[in-house]
Amino acid sequence: SGATAVVAWSQTAYGLNAIYLSATLAGFADAHAAGAAVMSLAAGDPEQRDALVPAVLLGMSTNSISKIVLAFAAGGWRFGSLTASGLLAVAVALWLPWWVWAR
Repeated sequence: SGATAVVAWSQTAYGLNAIYLSATLAGFADAHAAGAAVMSLAAGDPEQRDALVPAVLLGMSTNSISKIVLAFAAGGWRFGSLTASGLLAVAVALWLPWWVWAR
């Protein structure tokens, strides 16, 4: 996919930090594409697997942010706040195990 090509190119050209940025930006549009792109890199380079986990989490988190913005815009304050609380709980559930494990 296009996201895979961009993430692979950014890794080659600029290194690991570019992967984080690419996955973060791709996550605004599609969390699955961002995650798949990063995981395809991890499959090709087993030594970087642990370093690529935050890139997947960043893609998922930015996708949640775009969903929250759309929920407030489309459904108003009540719908947006309910949706935001659920998505923020999911984001915490995603990041907490990595944060604990990475320490």
